[in-house]
Amino acid sequence: VARVVVPSGAILSGVEGPASSRTRLVVYDLLGRELAVLLDEAKAPGTFEAHFNGSGLASGIYVCRMTTGAFTKSIKMVLAK
Repeated sequence: VARVVVPSGAILSGVEGPASSRTRLVVYDLLGRELAVLLDEAKAPGTFEAHFNGSGLASGIYVCRMTTGAFTKSIKMVLAK
């Protein structure tokens, strides 16, 4: 289970108040191939959960990238079986 914090679009746009923005959470392998789309929809600022089942993947390092508005954050994940 991954906790996803969607930053306010208002902070990025200079407009006051929370704004909904398209949020995309994707898991990639180290070659950049898209393996799973965990979230791809408009979200208001807040905290959300996304579930990832890596049972069909080999042990190794993967990258999870969240994009919302002009904000992008990538983290490395280690899958150990």
